[in-house]
Amino acid sequence: MRNMLNNPKIEGSNIIDCIPQIGDCPIKCQECYYNSPTFYRINTTPLIPTLEEVGDKIVRVNSGHDSNINKPFVLEVTKQYSKKFYNTSLPGFDFPSPVVFTCNGKYTDTGVLIVIKNLHNLMYVRFRTNTWNIDLLEYAIKYYALENKIPITLTFMRYKDEKNIPIAHLDNYEYKKHILNSYFEIKQAVKQKIWYKYSYLMPLVGMCGTLTSNYCKDCRRCEWAYAQSMNCNLKEFPGQ
Repeated sequence: MRNMLNNPKIEGSNIIDCIPQIGDCPIKCQECYYNSPTFYRINTTPLIPTLEEVGDKIVRVNSGHDSNINKPFVLEVTKQYSKKFYNTSLPGFDFPSPVVFTCNGKYTDTGVLIVIKNLHNLMYVRFRTNTWNIDLLEYAIKYYALENKIPITLTFMRYKDEKNIPIAHLDNYEYKKHILNSYFEIKQAVKQKIWYKYSYLMPLVGMCGTLTSNYCKDCRRCEWAYAQSMNCNLKEFPGQ
């Protein structure tokens, strides 16, 4: 499991991963999948697909680690790709291609980073969502989506350690398998309740995956958001 060539989550989609850095990400967000021993590949070697491997796909830079860390190196490695977007949880968006910004990475449950510079380069803002930070989600949606018209994507958190879930919220979670590994994951009915509250704002507000699938090929929100950032029209909007 630890040395898979490709991330099974993105199989069948038009996305391919690139992680130029090696070693753990120093930001150390809570429940970081990349830093976890269950990450789909060992992080002691970089993941840099060839142009032949990329083909016409969109390169997702740093779905693990962070594109603002050792940024000159990241930019040098990825300049070869014509279609790409960068991922970061740090407030710096001056990249040569669109950026996905996780606005509550390290401070998932306590705060939202409000950024005012280079918002035009944001492909979308990612919010790490659980059942006890909905007040922060409301704040993020108000600022980024409603006031600045930047798409928001809800990523529902999964927890390896049950201790990271407040006792009052344990009933909202169940232990189940997600792609490769098992986690305490939000129950389907609870996820639906949260999602339906904001679904009227689609496509400005969306979710990672769908209510029935965790695979990128069934979601395609990144493909849609990239097309919008590049002023292209994606004929088929991903269904959620």
